[in-house]
Amino acid sequence: MGYKLLKEKGHSKTIAIENTETHASLIIGRVTPSLLSILKDCEDITIGREPGELNVNDAWDFLIQDETSKRLSRLAMRMEKPIRDQSNKVKAE
Repeated sequence: MGYKLLKEKGHSKTIAIENTETHASLIIGRVTPSLLSILKDCEDITIGREPGELNVNDAWDFLIQDETSKRLSRLAMRMEKPIRDQSNKVKAE
């Protein structure tokens, strides 16, 4: 099973992961520093404007490994529990 990383041309376009067999896709979001660090660590992709480097403004359509897709998919489902604030609670008399 393989995965593709897709993005349209432009700086603030959304990024998606697509399963190449089922063509199911998951929207990750926009380009973030955490996304770029995952690409650098797992795929050894460098971001820049030089030839051979990945440009943030270009369209993306390339294969990625299964481990990379798992790490990137966690970015899409990032949820944090809100901090419980009890300072406004009135004490019962």
